Amino acid sequence: MMADARRGRFDVVLVWASDRIARSVKHFLEILDELRRLNIEFVSFREQLDTGGALGRRISRTSVRRVLCQKPPLSDAVTKGLETTAA
Repeated sequence: MMADARRGRFDVVLVWASDRIARSVKHFLEILDELRRLNIEFVSFREQLDTGGALGRRISRTSVRRVLCQKPPLSDAVTKGLETTAA
């Protein structure tokens, strides 16, 4: 995705949830910073984050830290998925 972003193939990245694009706050903020440098907007549906405009960029940095720090461990998500599939 980032290779295509660098080639200018899109101007918005839309994800269902912020934790789907990175596994750590540091990595996520690096992605956000690069997208900002490339003038690509980031939108997360679940957290309702939108980096368009100055206010969106400022709010997103704070919100992302909160969202990613609160996410359950991957093992919990896998277990929940397996339970849902088995039901």
